[in-house]
Amino acid sequence: MVNGGYMNESSTSMAAPFVSGTAALIKSENLSMTQQEIRNTLDYDAIDLGDIGRDKTYGFGLVQAD
Repeated sequence: MVNGGYMNESSTSMAAPFVSGTAALIKSENLSMTQQEIRNTLDYDAIDLGDIGRDKTYGFGLVQAD
């Protein structure tokens, strides 16, 4: 927060907690899933925001936790 307001941040450091939390939710609902299966789920379910597929700006896109 700056002067009692909000600020916009972006980077892998900002995204990592959201992706990790979503991975934990997936694992909690599917205890037998492997790391690779969880990653595949995250990649497949992400909303693609940039160039088609993975790109340098958005990676695989916007993570989905629904």
